[in-house]
Amino acid sequence: MSFSFGFSGDDIDDTNSAFADSGNGNSVIDYKTSLLQLEIPASIQRPQKHGIKELLMQSLGVRMSYDIDSPSIPPRRDLFDVKHQLMSQDNLTETEQILLGLTNEDLRVAKYEGGLKSWECTFDLIDVLEKKTAGGKIYNSIIELGCGTALPSAALLKKMLQQPNGAQTPRRLVLADYNESVLKLVTVPNLLFTWYELQDKDQLLQALQTPKPSSELHQNTKAENGEVDITEPLIDAFIASLNEHNINLEFISGGWSKEFVQLLAGTTPFDLLLASETIYSPETLPVFTDTMLNLMSSQTEALVAAKRVYFGVGGGIPEFERCLDQRGIKYKSILDVTSGGVVRGVLEVLL
Repeated sequence: MSFSFGFSGDDIDDTNSAFADSGNGNSVIDYKTSLLQLEIPASIQRPQKHGIKELLMQSLGVRMSYDIDSPSIPPRRDLFDVKHQLMSQDNLTETEQILLGLTNEDLRVAKYEGGLKSWECTFDLIDVLEKKTAGGKIYNSIIELGCGTALPSAALLKKMLQQPNGAQTPRRLVLADYNESVLKLVTVPNLLFTWYELQDKDQLLQALQTPKPSSELHQNTKAENGEVDITEPLIDAFIASLNEHNINLEFISGGWSKEFVQLLAGTTPFDLLLASETIYSPETLPVFTDTMLNLMSSQTEALVAAKRVYFGVGGGIPEFERCLDQRGIKYKSILDVTSGGVVRGVLEVLL
């Protein structure tokens, strides 16, 4: 069964409230025990890590195009360009057929979770982050769950890259999406574009002596503004720049679960956790909530952006608040948006 998120409008009206009293008079669910007891169904993709070069090299020789909506919004790959790359592939998988739009679905359970598109709550989250970092607030260890196009993380990456080389403490960005294809097609490219837009492009390409892309289509044409040829020298320059700025990018695909949390066990605690459009399904809401809480420490600030109601699905902000109440977790609304009949918001969650 398919559905549409049905977004409309983009006005932002910031409001704040005190942290809600999560006591509900009933026994509290232990989110640590709850997650440990959950077994991943066979149909769910197992979590696994991916390297940045591994993901980018899968698009070697591809000319990608991207769009910049406004100076405050990071560049994002054009959806038609993603589909063009998929159409050039042979033997599309079932997931790739959904990504290409052959099935006319926004998502399909256990196959694709909508990560190619940038939904409106993504921009609400960017707005919140801009306000939080405007006064110089710095986050050193960040994870974005259900990242998709990863525009909120890209906005933070841009701020990191604008600081002097090696001047800051080590920074870490973990980007997680259910689909490896989404990481390859939009997540990593959007981060690359964010870096690329900060460079002197002519000087960079001349220094790299970038060879012509392997695709015959582009052999005799030069990339225009809003385009970039994915070559190995360019990939290496991007990674070298990240290293010079003490920035480490990590990527994870697969379902939320105890195995997902275990992949990150023993690493530096996160001081910021981001999620946008991840609470639309009542079936996955408990495992998302437990995964999120198990990734947090007392120092973690979690920001979850969502619609109040996902019509045709059943999830939304009230259901998420109910999950938090059941686990004795405090939260507050830091952004409420009403436009075009659609109500959205951002919740801040603290242990």
